[in-house]
Amino acid sequence: MKTKRTLAYQFIIIGVLALFLPVIRAQEAISYFGYPVLKERSIEYSTQKKALKSSLELPFFDDFSGNSFLPNQDKWTDNYAFISGMYPLNPPSIGVATLDAISNTGEFYSSAGYGNTFSADTLTSQPINLNYPGDNTIY
Repeated sequence: MKTKRTLAYQFIIIGVLALFLPVIRAQEAISYFGYPVLKERSIEYSTQKKALKSSLELPFFDDFSGNSFLPNQDKWTDNYAFISGMYPLNPPSIGVATLDAISNTGEFYSSAGYGNTFSADTLTSQPINLNYPGDNTIY
């Protein structure tokens, strides 16, 4: 009798797992190779004048809510991150900066490969003004 009960519990657990397994997913997903739109936008971005802006003030926050796939040039000096409002699940703000294995031209990095450690995306801010009093009155 005990063996039948144990066997029944095992079938129930396997059945529940079989039902929920197809909907279980992690946030990271690569659904196709590269982003063709990024190639066009990257060319536009690189042709614009890249002058350092005046320094940013603290507190510094960017919700990545713009209309572009590339970071806002007023806040960021490079364009290696992919900006998206639809890619992540339950993002902490309106949009997110995705640091993945895809270059700013929409292609996988040539050094990317299974098991390889390689340098990939970065997101560098414009200079930040750090000339504040030492008494923690920034916030």
